Amino acid sequence: MNPLDQIKRDFLAECAEDFVGLWSLLRTVNFTIPNLTPIEAQSITLRFLEDLLRAEAIVVLQISNSRLEAWNLPPASAIKRIKDEWDALGRDPDIGEIAWFTLPMSDGKLAQINERMQDG
Repeated sequence: MNPLDQIKRDFLAECAEDFVGLWSLLRTVNFTIPNLTPIEAQSITLRFLEDLLRAEAIVVLQISNSRLEAWNLPPASAIKRIKDEWDALGRDPDIGEIAWFTLPMSDGKLAQINERMQDG
């Protein structure tokens, strides 16, 4: 199996169960395809995400004020924002930084999750 196909299968399965941070996906890319330079790993990760966003297989979220907020950006704009924020870090993203990903969900489902987050 192509390494990117394996990453895609595992990433989507994880997104079906929980929210997946950019840092986690990057770690998986680096583990699955060893010896990548940071620029290569970033490029592969961003291309991978853009393909999934274009296919509407995932959505991008951020946590702000203890609430999940969908970015609601076109795929190219979301990828540009991720890349810009990543580049501004000057290093690889860490836990909780830049973006989270999950499968598409209704606004009602997002509201339920935010309500649970507020409750503790």
